[in-house]
Amino acid sequence: MVQVLQGDVTNLPSEWTESFDVILEKGLLDAVYLSGDGNVEAAVENLTRALRPGGLVISVSGVVPHELRQSLFPNVVEQDEEQKENPSWEWLLDGSNDLKAGCFVLKKL
Repeated sequence: MVQVLQGDVTNLPSEWTESFDVILEKGLLDAVYLSGDGNVEAAVENLTRALRPGGLVISVSGVVPHELRQSLFPNVVEQDEEQKENPSWEWLLDGSNDLKAGCFVLKKL
């Protein structure tokens, strides 16, 4: 079953905690990043909370800087022991070298 829901990505309902197997976003993080004020960090925190362990984020994005994306979705392979207390991600597809907008597939561990 596919369920489509909408909400303020910087303040998703608590009922959505660990409710989703897949989150597909196209340009959402770009728009939130461009709005400034730390909103992209809040958005990723909410998406992380809403996603079940083992779930996927599929992101099509061309604006969020690669270094920021790496810090928002820390790859478990590159984390030190202190960072491993936070949610970890496995980067299944890194679209950094794609033209204009990259496709990123990240698995929440």
